[in-house]
Amino acid sequence: MNQTHLSYFILVYKYKNISKAADEIHISRQALSKIINSIEREMDARLFNRTQDGLVPTDIGNDLYHHAEIILHEFEAIQNINYLEKLRKKEVTIYAFDAIIELLTADFFVQFSSKYPDIILNIQETTDEDAKTRLILNQCDLAIVTDAIDLSNVNKTFLFHAQYSVIINKDNPLSQKKILKLEDFNSQKLIGKSSELKYYCRDVNKKINNNNSYNFVIELNNTHIREELVKKNFGIALVWDYTIIDQRTIDNCVIRPLYNEGWGTDVFLLESKTSGKKENCEIVKKAIINWILSHSID
Repeated sequence: MNQTHLSYFILVYKYKNISKAADEIHISRQALSKIINSIEREMDARLFNRTQDGLVPTDIGNDLYHHAEIILHEFEAIQNINYLEKLRKKEVTIYAFDAIIELLTADFFVQFSSKYPDIILNIQETTDEDAKTRLILNQCDLAIVTDAIDLSNVNKTFLFHAQYSVIINKDNPLSQKKILKLEDFNSQKLIGKSSELKYYCRDVNKKINNNNSYNFVIELNNTHIREELVKKNFGIALVWDYTIIDQRTIDNCVIRPLYNEGWGTDVFLLESKTSGKKENCEIVKKAIINWILSHSID
């Protein structure tokens, strides 16, 4: 008796009919009858009483049905554990700060999957602190953060320096400037990204916190809606430059750098030295670095 035989027995038990059960599993009635007979011989007991109205389970047949269901359920659970473990070994999990997906774009994932079909990329966007914490706790394989940390079990790779840019409607007089400064935004409506607000505060410090002239009217994570608002000339969108590195043309809008010396942030890729997926992590690291270099982020 094996797993398949038990599953066939359960089907016969539920249908109370050999022919219907055989049709369900696409084998002959004779073959299924032989399997049921072999189980009865192995158990030295009848599992069904044959009647004109069909098969009637015996007491032993009822007992076997309940045990068989438990056995098959446990066997399926064991198979799932094995399957999930295989997936876990193939998966490289990356926790990253804001908008890294916009930097990589869909083309990155298509090319990577074509070249490395056996590696599953799992990228989760979160905060710097959460990404670093998860790496330290071995809850992810790689982390992309703006604040590099000096820990004995962490390798650090510099990726690029991010600066601010703005998306501005062509009807706004500021669109005529080649480079914008924060002072240009006095009395302007500003559209930000909620998860980036802490970076504004860090970089701009008291200039935004203590000046009522800077009017953040809305904070959005949705890139499309942010751009739609700019196209309607509702306000000026502040973004990281890496999110628009290969930006398509936005109707009736221009993209301008926002520059003040010392502003911006360095972006690093972190890897735990104790990671159990060294080979796959190295492949992912190289793919990300090569993508960044090929898209002229420095």
